[in-house]
Amino acid sequence: MKSCKVLPSASLILLLAGSVFAAQMVQLKIGPVWPKDLLSQPASTAWDASAAGGMSIDNKVAFGGVIDFLWNRHVSERSIATHAYEIQEDVKTFMFPLSGFVTITPLPDLIISPSIWGQVGLNTMYYSKKNTSADTVVSWLDEDGWYMGFIWKIAADAQFTIGENSSLFAGIEYQGSKNNKLGVKSNDVVVRRDMSGVGLRMGLKASY
Repeated sequence: MKSCKVLPSASLILLLAGSVFAAQMVQLKIGPVWPKDLLSQPASTAWDASAAGGMSIDNKVAFGGVIDFLWNRHVSERSIATHAYEIQEDVKTFMFPLSGFVTITPLPDLIISPSIWGQVGLNTMYYSKKNTSADTVVSWLDEDGWYMGFIWKIAADAQFTIGENSSLFAGIEYQGSKNNKLGVKSNDVVVRRDMSGVGLRMGLKASY
């Protein structure tokens, strides 16, 4: 009976001891992304910004949550008078993924160190295309509206230490995200946009 009581107590002590080596971590990132379904558009580059926060253990392993915001817009105008323009086409794409992340930095004591980043979560996306010359389409073929799907990312970064608990980083990433339009009434039709693609990333990471 005594051994049964000792085990939970020992586990609690180990948990508290481990928390001494853990710290809060925040990361801010921005960079261009080239999603598959935007490559055929005049404005094929989207921009992605994110804020992440979580726990860091010995500056080697960190995990937590991340909020992304990706945006892309292309506007085509035609001059109709002095200082007056007609908008012929306006295409907007906005994404709002919520994800969990894990990052590993095996050699944090180096001035320049490698780091691997991975995240997976749920993606919400809004797409809108207004074209004054476009033909009317069947309602379920209309791509305008809200989309939802899963998203995952993997990235390789190079970190440059600028302080005892802070560093700048830059790297390359790939995101996978295929999103289905919500509210499509035809059971035999899926309206989908593929936002998978390669991107560049840079930002700031700090622990406290």
